[in-house]
Amino acid sequence: MSRWDDFAWTHYQVGFIAHDAACFLSWHRWFIALFESSLRTDCGYSGPMPYWDWTLDWEHPELASIFDDKFGLGGNGDKMHTSTADGAWCVESGPFAGAQIPFDYSAVAGEEVFLNAQGQNTSFCLSRKFALGNSFDASQLAPQHVSWVLSQRGYVKFLMELEEGPHNTIPFGINGTFLTLYAPEDPIFFLHHMQLDRLWWSWQKSRPENARAYNGPSTSQTTAVAKLTDSLPFGNLSEDVIVKDIIDTKRGRLCYEYDEVAA
Repeated sequence: MSRWDDFAWTHYQVGFIAHDAACFLSWHRWFIALFESSLRTDCGYSGPMPYWDWTLDWEHPELASIFDDKFGLGGNGDKMHTSTADGAWCVESGPFAGAQIPFDYSAVAGEEVFLNAQGQNTSFCLSRKFALGNSFDASQLAPQHVSWVLSQRGYVKFLMELEEGPHNTIPFGINGTFLTLYAPEDPIFFLHHMQLDRLWWSWQKSRPENARAYNGPSTSQTTAVAKLTDSLPFGNLSEDVIVKDIIDTKRGRLCYEYDEVAA
């Protein structure tokens, strides 16, 4: 188990509450902030945090530089090597070639089982299997569609269109490890969620009423109405965090901003 695995384990253990709910964006905002902090304190990283602007790659996502073996994070899995965990293809090229994941999970996202609790030496490959074989449909990442998402009035409508559209496009397009709750084992996860956070940041800035807009079901496990005073759990990764402390990227517990999103 590594520090990297801690993030995947936390996403599985408590991150499931943060999907299809108001806290989807806020929970992941703090999650990627914790990841950045770990890169800097544990790994000595001193550069900026990258995001994947997939609006530049939507027509031919398989050609995106993020999938480059030398300058990116490796591409599609190798169909000659199938993961016994999810039936997808093991990643055999790029900097994460042969990467092993110390978790077992079913092919259906949300049905994962952690097997190493009894000390079993069980691991499975980092896997990807593009939905169309060598590529996947990325039409909901097109600039026109993203602009439409950013034009939505009201937090719930914006959140729904962002999560069900651009967000879901990547895990359902890439498949494999990314389509499980252990998705952070695929490094593309963090660049994808940085871009989603960037779009939320842009939407928050677009109208005064958007800046602290936050409503809808507080988590996927309750019908309680979300509030800025809600506490978000992060297991052993960090103490819980209050939404109002991370709703603004330049106040509270955060201090960053992004490049502007092209209109």
